[in-house]
Amino acid sequence: MGKAQIFMAGREGCWDSVGVAAGPQPEKLSSGDYFYVYNIDTGFPYHPNRLGRCAIGWAVLDKDDPSKIISRSTDALLIASAKWETCGGEKGKGYTCQEPEVLFSTGLKALGNDEFLIVMGAADTDVGVSRVKVTVR
Repeated sequence: MGKAQIFMAGREGCWDSVGVAAGPQPEKLSSGDYFYVYNIDTGFPYHPNRLGRCAIGWAVLDKDDPSKIISRSTDALLIASAKWETCGGEKGKGYTCQEPEVLFSTGLKALGNDEFLIVMGAADTDVGVSRVKVTVR
């Protein structure tokens, strides 16, 4: 059995300073490196901030050693902003939820040409998708 080690942690003074939570399995980029999306959760009780309670970030992992992070988002990739993600709108108008301002990745599907579909949970009641294009250098 292998020895567990920390792969990624929150960064002091950065948008993900509260710590990170695992996202879906990484997917290969045209460069051979891997695109990885991860989550943050500011915890409970929730303290309002510009990101909401949960948000999604990204990292690029080395093709030869995916435990090495080549680059990482300096800001959140996705944050809760739509009414169905934030619990916004009038009560009873179709925007019910369990937890406001929550957005977290649960799946990642490669579409080809460095485009990906991120499957995400929102407000602990809905599932959404977002299409992203990665610029490979």
